[in-house]
Amino acid sequence: MRHIAAFRLELLNDQNLPRGGPGRSSTGACALSEFDVEAAPADDPKNVTKVKFSRATADLNLPETVYIPEVKAVPGKNTKAKKALLSGPIAFAIDGKNETAWSTDAGPGRRNQARNAVFTASTPIDYPNGTIL
Repeated sequence: MRHIAAFRLELLNDQNLPRGGPGRSSTGACALSEFDVEAAPADDPKNVTKVKFSRATADLNLPETVYIPEVKAVPGKNTKAKKALLSGPIAFAIDGKNETAWSTDAGPGRRNQARNAVFTASTPIDYPNGTIL
């Protein structure tokens, strides 16, 4: 392909996931900490560059919320409390921080819905002989 300007991510429901998904958490929701893409020219696959994103949009943008991940006790192991994270809008998926995440947990009755997001590249990806992503 040539002139790649954006990427669309679709989160689909699946009855094999907890509560029908689209996420794998116990509630069927999910959180995306970072959306990363690498690109290389088809005729020089070792010349890989990381794609930078200037904008992200989604059909769901929740307010910032402190999230403390569940800690599952494992018999015979010292289980440490996990670090608190910040979940919220889609912009968190391109901020370069693993401590933040785009959340799809809109609450009971609204969390198990298909979701989508679009990530716009800062500069379109355009290699004359095609692109490897």
